[in-house]
Amino acid sequence: MKKTDATKVRLLYLGAMECAKYRMICTENREEKIRIPITALLICHPELGNIVYDTGVGADWREVLPKETLRNFPVVDFRSLPEALAEEGLTPGDISLVIMSHLHFDHAGDLRCFAGTPAGEHILVGRAEYERAEEVVRTGVGSGYVGVHFQHPGLHFEFVEKDRVLAENLCIFVQTSHSPALLGLEIGRAGRPPLLCVSDAVYTRENYERELPPDSPNPANNAGFLKNLQRLKVRQRETGAEILFGHDWEQMEAWRKLADR
Repeated sequence: MKKTDATKVRLLYLGAMECAKYRMICTENREEKIRIPITALLICHPELGNIVYDTGVGADWREVLPKETLRNFPVVDFRSLPEALAEEGLTPGDISLVIMSHLHFDHAGDLRCFAGTPAGEHILVGRAEYERAEEVVRTGVGSGYVGVHFQHPGLHFEFVEKDRVLAENLCIFVQTSHSPALLGLEIGRAGRPPLLCVSDAVYTRENYERELPPDSPNPANNAGFLKNLQRLKVRQRETGAEILFGHDWEQMEAWRKLADR
């Protein structure tokens, strides 16, 4: 996608994982498996240029992901971010800005492809999220983060601590579900309702509509999910926004059938 007068959004398919459904959506059936997509967003903005939101699992996933992660979330299909960008006629060097929803392994894996590029000089990420990722990698307590994904001398981060307007029709909002400071995006679209990109704060439409968190033994996690969910529902009612979920297979397939959104 090249620059045009209108903001355009393209969902980039970067592969798939399988997992027990309860890890995504609270259910009594502990045996049911689901397939979930790995995606990124390419946003072509008339003022800010080409923006990437998240980067997928990374080409070296077999070597760098912990065995437990591969058991719980086996990667069953893979496509690198540079490959997906090439299909749009772009390279990592053509990207003006990278925004990371958070730094979990299935979102930050190909972040390294921006090392030494203009976008790699100021990657936007939540401050609390970055601090949590560093703590997990340093101490080995916790999971979800892989040091080589984001601890690279060619990557430089700009920390976000509160909602931020990037342009008239593009803003970041900070969520406190799933990770300490998960960055969502609100994208205004000419003649259409805005798009709310919530990433893993809400995995699927089923989570959203049935108000079901992932199955967690920690009541605080469930409370955080529900509190953030209600904030999103208020935002949707006020704006009529379309919501793009973090790992919804049916939604991903519907988006892939269309061109720009």
